[in-house]
Amino acid sequence: RVQQCIRDGHLYQLNYGRRWFGTLQSNPSPDMALDETPEEDAERQWQVMCSLVHNNPSPYGCWMLVKDQDFLLMSSSPEQLLTQNGERLSTRPIKGTMSRGLTEEEDVDLIRQ
Repeated sequence: RVQQCIRDGHLYQLNYGRRWFGTLQSNPSPDMALDETPEEDAERQWQVMCSLVHNNPSPYGCWMLVKDQDFLLMSSSPEQLLTQNGERLSTRPIKGTMSRGLTEEEDVDLIRQ
């Protein structure tokens, strides 16, 4: 299905992985309060990110906290996926992905290369 979506031009790259869920404690101890304030929770999450960057240094990382959706994404990667410049997001294809042609004929020619 993924390969067909690529051929059809619906996507040009897919990072297929597994989703992990759990409770993180950057400094677990019996004295840690279970009723952290939002500020303490954010600080603890940021410390986990700092530990990730320290233990897995890479040129590209990601910290995305969406508070109203209760969603946090942390990533440490050797490859760049997104770049933000003001209100503009851009992406760079990874590992040999090439741009599509302007016409179906150009797409066919690119496939043959």
